[in-house]
Amino acid sequence: MSDAQRMTQALTLFRGYRSFGLTGEVRDAVDTQIGLHVDRQGNCAGTYRRLGGTTEFVIIGDRAWEKHDATALSGVLDFA
Repeated sequence: MSDAQRMTQALTLFRGYRSFGLTGEVRDAVDTQIGLHVDRQGNCAGTYRRLGGTTEFVIIGDRAWEKHDATALSGVLDFA
C-alpha cells in the first residue's frame, strides 16, 4: 500500500470526528516532518520541518498563510 493510499484510508476512518491531529514523517532524503490539526471544514494549522528549517502554516477556507524561520526561508529563496 502506498503512503497516499494509507493517508486516504486514515482520512476515511476519521470521517466521524469533528477534528483530528496528525504527526508524521515523509520518507525522503531530507527528513521531512509534518504536524497538523484539521477540522471537518478543511481548516488546518500545523508545522512543516525540512532541511533544518521550520514553516508554520494555517489554512482557513480558500486562504493560506505561512511563516518561515530563517533556514526555511533561505531554502525557499534558493529553490525559487
